[in-house]
Amino acid sequence: MLNENPVYEAIVIGVGTAVSTTAAVLAHERLHYVIGTLIGRELDTELAAVTGDDIASVQATARQLISDKNDRAYAIGTAYDDDTNHGTVAAEQQRWLVQVQGWEHAGN
Repeated sequence: MLNENPVYEAIVIGVGTAVSTTAAVLAHERLHYVIGTLIGRELDTELAAVTGDDIASVQATARQLISDKNDRAYAIGTAYDDDTNHGTVAAEQQRWLVQVQGWEHAGN
């Protein structure tokens, strides 16, 4: 469960109103880590399903999946930083935390 996850606990503590700037920045960066982990899980699942007639087609498909996930991670990370002003907008930071927890619940 998410509430038992020490990474999420640290993030929730970091987005509270009575925390230091250092804790808020750390919470922001930890959520980047969680986002990356979720995208990595997506990639792992999709790579496991890759098939092809020959090694070249499998490699091409795998390379494209990796490229697509890198692009996805960059786009999400950029939106997250923009929305939260790198973690300085507490309300947006909280919104992103809830959104990412939802992705994890959905299995993404």
